[in-house]
Amino acid sequence: MVTNRIYSEFNSGKKFMGGTPQQMLEIAKRKDKKLQLYADRFQYFFRPEFMIKRMFENLNAENKPNYIGYRKACEDIFDNQYVGERAK
Repeated sequence: MVTNRIYSEFNSGKKFMGGTPQQMLEIAKRKDKKLQLYADRFQYFFRPEFMIKRMFENLNAENKPNYIGYRKACEDIFDNQYVGERAK
C-alpha cells in the first residue's frame, strides 16, 4: 500500500489525460498516442511474471483482515481441482 505520495506521483511535465477508468478505456480503444506515455511508464507492472507473482504473494501473506482465509481457499482449490483431476 502506498503511504507516501512521493511513490505514487509521476510528473512528465504534461497534464494527466484521464479522468475515470471508463474514459481511459475509451482513449485506449481509439489508440490515442497520448496514452503511450503512460503505457511505456507502467508496462513493467502489468507483465504476468511480475503482477501474478506479486498479487499471490500479497494475498498469501494474509497481513490484512481482508486477506484472511486466502491461503486456505487456495489449498482447497488445489486439492479439489489439481489433485482431484490427477486421481481420475
